[in-house]
Amino acid sequence: MIAQDLPVLTAQMREAFLEQYTLSLAQKRQKLMLQIEMAGTVEKRFAVLMTLLYPEKFTRCRVLQKDMGAGITSARWRGVFAYAAPLSQPMIEALNRAYPQYGAWLATGIENEEQKGPRSLIDAYMAVCERPGVKRLFDAYSQL
Repeated sequence: MIAQDLPVLTAQMREAFLEQYTLSLAQKRQKLMLQIEMAGTVEKRFAVLMTLLYPEKFTRCRVLQKDMGAGITSARWRGVFAYAAPLSQPMIEALNRAYPQYGAWLATGIENEEQKGPRSLIDAYMAVCERPGVKRLFDAYSQL
């Protein structure tokens, strides 16, 4: 398909799309905030934090194995994500070495200016992960 074959978006279509796109981003942000607030156990807080720090779902556990070291396999990290296994002491120690700024939140769930929490990561996560293919297509059409 060449550029001349692509249908032209009208200004009204662009406006409607941007409105829907903005709404979907706001809903995703709200869902992340709810996940943070509902993370009542250390395993749930771990899952939320690692999702925000390691957004690539299919490689997350392998990258965690490499980054954290300490002889912890990707299968063990995957077990924690699936809530099939608890966080072990070596896992918590590795997380605190790698991300000391989030250690207090991970242990207690309390977030304030002194003790950083996952809310500080939401903007970066949204910039990396939440740009749907439709938006990329829209941008391509807009530049024609």
